[in-house]
Amino acid sequence: MPKRISYIGSGKEYVHYTNDELENLRSIDMIDFLGRKEGFSFKQTSTYFKCVEHDSLVIYPNRRTWAWNSHDVKGKNVLDWLQRVDGLSFQEACMMLSPLETETVTRFKKTTSALTTSKEPSQKQLYIPEKTNGNYKNVYMYLTLTRCIDADIVSTLFHDKLIYQDTHNNACFVGYDENNNIRCVTQRGTNTYADKAYKGNTTGSMIEYSFNVPCNKSDPKAEINRVYLFEAPIDLLSHATIAKIVGSQKGDTDNCWKRQNRLALLGVSDVALQSYLTRNPNISEIVCCLDSDAAGREGAKNIMQKYGDRYKVSIHTPKNSKDYNEVLCKYIQQTITQSDNIDNDVTYNRTSARR
Repeated sequence: MPKRISYIGSGKEYVHYTNDELENLRSIDMIDFLGRKEGFSFKQTSTYFKCVEHDSLVIYPNRRTWAWNSHDVKGKNVLDWLQRVDGLSFQEACMMLSPLETETVTRFKKTTSALTTSKEPSQKQLYIPEKTNGNYKNVYMYLTLTRCIDADIVSTLFHDKLIYQDTHNNACFVGYDENNNIRCVTQRGTNTYADKAYKGNTTGSMIEYSFNVPCNKSDPKAEINRVYLFEAPIDLLSHATIAKIVGSQKGDTDNCWKRQNRLALLGVSDVALQSYLTRNPNISEIVCCLDSDAAGREGAKNIMQKYGDRYKVSIHTPKNSKDYNEVLCKYIQQTITQSDNIDNDVTYNRTSARR
């Protein structure tokens, strides 16, 4: 196992890797790695594996060499990806990919004699962005005004520590494991003036524990055996807002949006879904609410084919809109000039398979 050696007093640290250990890191399967880290999925062609979510990203037949043509970047292995795409140093990339045996060597400055040595247990490398100190105005305004998410829903999820604002004013969507430990953080930039807002998962995030909002099981109308799937957290929140609007139009309570289990896949891969179903064996029905573009339709189709023999699977594709947030924003814009029923706007193409 690689050893991380810290020199206390000098402030320096490095990790020693043997040639065999480095070769093991370089041989990591890029398709599996990007599926777990970014939620990307790939479709095989005659010459390479093409990313479903980003069609200019390709993995070559050896499953190590890659090229992201639209970004004008390429590499020979996963270490190159972490350095050239994620901006990590070589040491940081290696440390992210492998467990470490930590060895702390205490030294005085300007000396080379080791005085004491101690070992500490290895820790998973997960980057959790620092929270702002009691302020989430940027994220709150972005979600409620730009994205039209219901204000009470946003406030509830802030209170439940599922969303927070980091020191760079990004929205952070948090996923927890069974012991309530943070395992996944998905960031979304809130600068509406930027040409392309930042979004992505932080280093070390486990897609298996992606952002999800469980139903209120104490509600007698809760859909405890059903889970709704979305590509991104924003679409998940949009669906919850639509549920609240529809409920209000039918005279239901303000908390009716809490009756559904919702899971963000962080793409169209089923990595998060597999883990979620393992942790929630009560689920018997899956509702795919992915985007209406080619990638979303293909992703929903793959989920139906893979899980249709064990679960009831439905595909709810937004009609005349790219995703659920677009459905919501269109409706909100319409209500500025006229009163309408959102049921007329939220129309879905449906197909299903039963267990």
